[in-house]
Amino acid sequence: RISILFYLSEAVYQSISRGFIFGTYCYLRNPWMCFDFIITLVSLPHIEIIKTTKFQLQSLRGIRIFDAITIIPGVRMMGRGVMLSLNGITGVTLLFFTFLTSVSIVSKHIFSGVFRNKCVIEPPKNASFSEFIKDPVNALKDGLCGNLTGARECPSGYICLPNIRDDNQEAHFDKLVSSLINSLAFVTHDDWGTIFDQVCVTIFFVEILIWFVAMGFHYFLSIWNLLDLTVVILGIISISENSLKHTTGFRLFKLLNLLKFQKVWPALQSISAVIVNSLGRIIRLIIVVSLLIFVFAIIGNRVLGRLYLSSKDKIKARWSFKTFEESLFVVLCIFTGEWIQSLWNCMNSTEHSPLCPIIFVSYYLIGNLVIISVFAALLLTSFRNLDLHFSSENKFSFKRCCTYIWNWIDALFQRIQKKSNIDENKKNYEKSPKKTTDEIYTEIKQKYQ
Repeated sequence: RISILFYLSEAVYQSISRGFIFGTYCYLRNPWMCFDFIITLVSLPHIEIIKTTKFQLQSLRGIRIFDAITIIPGVRMMGRGVMLSLNGITGVTLLFFTFLTSVSIVSKHIFSGVFRNKCVIEPPKNASFSEFIKDPVNALKDGLCGNLTGARECPSGYICLPNIRDDNQEAHFDKLVSSLINSLAFVTHDDWGTIFDQVCVTIFFVEILIWFVAMGFHYFLSIWNLLDLTVVILGIISISENSLKHTTGFRLFKLLNLLKFQKVWPALQSISAVIVNSLGRIIRLIIVVSLLIFVFAIIGNRVLGRLYLSSKDKIKARWSFKTFEESLFVVLCIFTGEWIQSLWNCMNSTEHSPLCPIIFVSYYLIGNLVIISVFAALLLTSFRNLDLHFSSENKFSFKRCCTYIWNWIDALFQRIQKKSNIDENKKNYEKSPKKTTDEIYTEIKQKYQ
């Protein structure tokens, strides 16, 4: 009520100083103030709409902060670019959902019921079978199994039973909604970073071994080599202890490791220079993204916060929409792609409310498709005057390298074909019947008679 009184006082003050309806700079001629006046009007306690609707209209007041975009010209242009990109991204979104729906339908037919298999303790003879298997205490928590060849087997004393319900398990393809969410998590490379880290660490480790064998202890005289060694050591520790794979420091080391290619790749030097020169525009985009995160956090806290508080689930989620501070972190995690676990926590804590997937998926699409498209447009405009084509010397070197590789592959295939012909002739000679000396002498004599 204090906030409503504050906004009402602001509306009265602006109306007196500017004029309410008449005048060039009147209160209702400003679209933002007109929007603020409507939200203030419907938020008054004596209006019945507040008592009948479950959606708190005060949460829309967070959109009012976008008025700050008009203050800074560069940020205003960036915000306009974000709004204009919404129209262009509509077709991409529809195409993406069409592809996602087809993948979900196929997954539902293939994997329906597969993720409901659980390892359950063998029921005793004096117990009811149906009641025994329904008790979640008798099933392994991570006991996903199967009865087909090659599937995971249950430990001794357990049997694999189908259709074991788990209210807190949403990673299945039995329903279309769950299939859509899990397919989206799979398509968006959810938790694929661990596999990528393992592949990168393996490649870097093999590279270090080769360089160390070739250079000996002179390998440690280069700063870039020491950086490679640090990245590999941290990567091995993260894989063995599973502790550093999500830390910012480890990711920063991996990013710095790529800068060493600037020594031998002039085009990468030009690209890095363009990115550094575009930091001013990127900062403006960061301001717009920060405002967007702020508004989404307010809406999520107003809509889902009360569902968290009224839930009977006593499990404490790490991040949720209960408070505004946690809502900021949840929206930031959604924008960075780490959203699936927070979505499951939201559905478990709000008794599977349909608002959770709607808000999470919409936030993810807006935060990734729209913002990434604007970011790419910024870099592309910066690359417009940059010449990344091959020079005449580079063209000659590139052509000579391709010719050498092609000749090497052609010679390799010729050697393989020649060897196969020799082996085939040898086999034919071994299979042919052996002739005696008298038979050979008789054939030669008949030939020259």
